[in-house]
Amino acid sequence: ERDGYTRVEGVIPHTLIERLLAALPAVSRLDLRDPSTWYTHKGVIPIHHAQPQWDIRQHPQLHEVFTELWGTEALWVTMDRVGFVPPWRTGDPGPRMHWDVDPRHGATNYQGIVYLTDATPERAPFCTIPSIYRNLSAWLADKPAEWSHRSADFSSLEMTPVAGRAGDLIIWNSKLPHGPGYNHSPEPRLMQAVSMFPAPRRGGGWPGTR
Repeated sequence: ERDGYTRVEGVIPHTLIERLLAALPAVSRLDLRDPSTWYTHKGVIPIHHAQPQWDIRQHPQLHEVFTELWGTEALWVTMDRVGFVPPWRTGDPGPRMHWDVDPRHGATNYQGIVYLTDATPERAPFCTIPSIYRNLSAWLADKPAEWSHRSADFSSLEMTPVAGRAGDLIIWNSKLPHGPGYNHSPEPRLMQAVSMFPAPRRGGGWPGTR
């Protein structure tokens, strides 16, 4: 409620994570042992329905966290991809903080990721800017009607890294600017995007995936 995000430790067992990492070569050119394959993907690996992904999405501990957050067990789960951040190279674009939805509109919604690898401060952890979230109304007050949230520039503001270990879950309010940090380590950082939300009443529609 204060900062717009939280980290829950050890939600997903390492055995499930290892199965998902082992499944990636079947749907991509990625070989975690071969650095020459690490730059063929621009931030995401196009995998949605591998069984290890569903094992993570349906894990009881993940459901328990979102049940506590939403106050109901009747939840739907998103079908998102795997995020991939290779080691940063000179000349590569830097990380960009952003919103996925317009923070001026819509009800409260939550996004989430599960770290598939350890995310130390130098290994592109999830980053955010809590000061914007805490003062969102004031920050948006001078924006004209035609302003787009996709044009927001946070480059002058300090990012807050949220380091964690493989299996940790990061949840954040969708009105919080966020993005990956720089990966200054020699190894890539991977995560699975996953979130849950209350099931719509009869006649409601699927709100889509990222």
